Amino acid sequence: MTRTLKTIHITEIEIITGLDRETIALFITREWIRPYSDDLLDEEDVARIRLIQDLKNQFNANDDSIPIILHLMDQLYALRNRVSCEDEINPFLRLSQGKN
Repeated sequence: MTRTLKTIHITEIEIITGLDRETIALFITREWIRPYSDDLLDEEDVARIRLIQDLKNQFNANDDSIPIILHLMDQLYALRNRVSCEDEINPFLRLSQGKN
């Protein structure tokens, strides 16, 4: 997957998310987020950190359930992107087949 999002230094991530460096490092170690490096993350990582915070704080998800939920969310996003791409292609297929 090619990521072209703006990179953000971990000190900014700490301010944005309210988490300390150790917690962010733990998320990286557990592979809940996959940054460019230990000190550089991107907007996708920030969104994922916020999702993890919501899962833990609002839904009381425990650490064992987080990777399962994240995996399912990744699958949903991939499927959504696939369907979106097919929707962009399908009008052309319908026209080429003489369907409106």
